[in-house]
Amino acid sequence: SSSSSSSSSDCPMFVFDRSERLANSLGRMVGVVEQINKIPHDFQIMLMAGRRSTDLLHLLLQNLYFMKHVRNFIGTSSVLALALFKPLLEKLGYTQQQRQQLVKGLLGTHAHEMTSITQQLLVRYDEEAGRRCRMKVPVCITQLLAHLLFLVANGDQKSRTALSDTFTTPYFITLALITKLPVEFIEDMDSRWGVKMDQESRVFDIFSTWRLDSGDYAKLAQLLQYSWQQRNTARAAAGLDSIPP
Repeated sequence: SSSSSSSSSDCPMFVFDRSERLANSLGRMVGVVEQINKIPHDFQIMLMAGRRSTDLLHLLLQNLYFMKHVRNFIGTSSVLALALFKPLLEKLGYTQQQRQQLVKGLLGTHAHEMTSITQQLLVRYDEEAGRRCRMKVPVCITQLLAHLLFLVANGDQKSRTALSDTFTTPYFITLALITKLPVEFIEDMDSRWGVKMDQESRVFDIFSTWRLDSGDYAKLAQLLQYSWQQRNTARAAAGLDSIPP
């Protein structure tokens, strides 16, 4: 239950334990969902919830409630929630089709959570990349993989965006310049979205927009211009079309 104490100014201070905070937050969420469902709308609704959630249990319950009760629900942006739901639902006997009907889709804009969670889930790929490069430390190729998975899940974007500053922008660009598009990615983009991509392309080649949340924009622009010229020179030598500016 709530406990109170008096400060020097005799103003009461209330301290809520975790259960009370969860109940308060989830109760307000239920009210919001009821208000949304009462509105005669044709909107598709997704839940933008992720790394800023202050409580993991709240994140999971929030996502689960939206999935089951929001009208016209189409998906969530939380990679972490879906990663945790999969084994839990499997234990409850949900088939793959039943899980898809519940969670709908993994949607949303680029966010640092996407790259960070992908790395945590697939860290062994980074370790293996470091080993193959004969380095004593991992090579964070999962930050590239996160972007490719985003494109496969959401379809071809009018503006394919690189969120490059999660592990520093120069690091991201260096990896993107030397890493070829995986054959599986090229095949999935073709079969799922009808998008053709050249097998000789590097990951750098597919981005048309570069987003920077922290850092020096002038330095990023200079680095991108140099890298763009470098890639177009290499593409011309290989008989490929230039990357648009």
